[in-house]
Amino acid sequence: MAEIVEQIEFVGEFQLSQNDKESNETLINSIIAQKWPVYLREILGVVLGNAFIADFDGGSGPTDPKFIVIFEAFQFDDNRGIRESPGMVDIMKSFMYYEIIKNSGEYHSTDGVMRTEGENSIPSGIRTKLSVIYNEAIQWAVNVQWFVDVHNPNEFDYDDYNGQILNPIGLF
Repeated sequence: MAEIVEQIEFVGEFQLSQNDKESNETLINSIIAQKWPVYLREILGVVLGNAFIADFDGGSGPTDPKFIVIFEAFQFDDNRGIRESPGMVDIMKSFMYYEIIKNSGEYHSTDGVMRTEGENSIPSGIRTKLSVIYNEAIQWAVNVQWFVDVHNPNEFDYDDYNGQILNPIGLF
């Protein structure tokens, strides 16, 4: 299966650590392969999510017009404000960044779960940053759900939609 997000896309705000690069790449690719379909199924439901995954051909995205419209960025006025999505790649990149980073300061050993601390460093507030990134992705995903379930101006067949309630997380 093609991945919706590639490791090379984690730049700028999403820059990943380059420590132990070879094992890091394997771990990151494993997390992406395992987690993006899970998040997509939470957004769209199992049946519609699996149909999106089956239609997704990698680099160029989905081929079915009903999936293209939610794969690409959109902005719409709603009586409650503006509904926007930067596109499914950015949504998944945010969720994958969260999954990759959330436990990166911890590792498992025979002594239990250990945390890496630098004696000459100051924590960067990564937990707060992760919460903000995750919650922004949740809002975008909820807007995709709104598009599929309520807006749907092209009247695409989203009858199999069964998106789950997506909850933001508190700031750490």
